[in-house]
Amino acid sequence: MPKLSDSSPSNDTESRLEGLRHHAAQQKQATLERLHAAIVSRKAKGKPITVHTVRAESGLDYKSYARSPEALALFQEHSTFLVARRTEARRKHKKGASQPKDPLLNYKRPQLAARLRQEMQRREETEGQYRQLLEEHVHGDLKLHELEAELVLTPMYNWLSRISWAKQS
Repeated sequence: MPKLSDSSPSNDTESRLEGLRHHAAQQKQATLERLHAAIVSRKAKGKPITVHTVRAESGLDYKSYARSPEALALFQEHSTFLVARRTEARRKHKKGASQPKDPLLNYKRPQLAARLRQEMQRREETEGQYRQLLEEHVHGDLKLHELEAELVLTPMYNWLSRISWAKQS
């Protein structure tokens, strides 16, 4: 049987991994350089910088530089669309700073739903109290009308009963 070397499997794997890491770093740097060259070229021409124009200029697909944080940051920094979006957001932020923002817009939907339920419950309780007060008021008015009628009718009843008693006698 042949003897196995102590260093052959693990050292071989380590050297392969190191070679792969070195190659990946070279590819990453090459992608970054190609992207930078495409951006500089587009800027020099005064043309927009988009995913499609970068692909046409450098042959790089979006996925190839989206995997590299440095390359993606470079593209996002110079992208015509994203620059316009940031500018618009800044403009809206400055414009909105002078106008008061509705504080309810700070709440998330579940929070708004909870507050709405609380207010609906509070409103139902208040309406119940108003109904009870109205009922008490109506009963008080009825009692007042009964007493007024009694005050008016009692002397009249007494007078009529005296007249009828006088007739009978």
